[in-house]
Amino acid sequence: MTTTNGNALTTVHNDAGVVVVPQGAEGAGAVVWWTLSGHVEVEGFKAAWAAQGLDEALLPDLPSAATALRRAVYALKGPSTLVRSLDKSTSKWAIVEESRVDKAIVALGGTVTGPLKYDVECVVSRNEDDTLSFEPATEFTDTHPLVMQVRGAYEQAKGQHDHADIGSWLSRLVRKVDAVPLRERGGVYFVPRDQVETLNKMRAALRAASANSIQTVPAMRNDDAVEAILDAVRREAQDEAQGMQDDLMAGTFGQKGLEARAERCAAAMGKVRRYEHLLGVSMESLIVQIGDLQAALAAAALLATADDGAV
Repeated sequence: MTTTNGNALTTVHNDAGVVVVPQGAEGAGAVVWWTLSGHVEVEGFKAAWAAQGLDEALLPDLPSAATALRRAVYALKGPSTLVRSLDKSTSKWAIVEESRVDKAIVALGGTVTGPLKYDVECVVSRNEDDTLSFEPATEFTDTHPLVMQVRGAYEQAKGQHDHADIGSWLSRLVRKVDAVPLRERGGVYFVPRDQVETLNKMRAALRAASANSIQTVPAMRNDDAVEAILDAVRREAQDEAQGMQDDLMAGTFGQKGLEARAERCAAAMGKVRRYEHLLGVSMESLIVQIGDLQAALAAAALLATADDGAV
């Protein structure tokens, strides 16, 4: 921290530039990143989110049954215990025990030819109703310790988000508050001033329900900040526009696909306009690019409608 003329300054270094902020001054927004630690209980997080008056639709999706089973069987892994998926849908898993073979047995021409052997101890399957079954069933009954352990871990995993869930969700969530990444690979974002209050409610909810946290530092509108934010806005909008342009040129989408891309295009245009107002700069070339794309999408949608009517 640096002091100048009695005013405390906070300096944030990132790959996109340097943002210097007088504490207590009204800024352009906030620089945001997060730290992840441990699990988040679904119900507790839902309650904390509601307490902040936030839209429940923004919460992360519940872990799928397939994800919950994978996490449950992975909890069994150890130095001599392996887990292996037996199908592409990850609905069936083998619990495999690894053991070292007596070298004397190998030397005498036993059937095991290596120093290690692998025995399938149990097969765990997820049924259509998302219950679990265990094979061989005669051995792995409901009271068997392994069965109880896996079922308990499975039920627990269905009610928890792990740090990977929260990390990917946060990367999507910040877009809901008009954030732009200040680094091409993400990790550090800028959130505009009019969205900081909502962001702070999200921070409070996550902190109340877990050890995960969203960190923020105020960002003022100086030359360094404006340049970094403009670069981020242009990069994101151009990538979005190019992706939709490629989709349009491929010509593989019907009416609904075109409508969805038109909505994304309108959202990109709105975001660029809001940042123009926030930063007091013009991004006319980007506006023209997105406008041309909107016109092309509208024309393609009309053509698709006409084709549908002709069938």
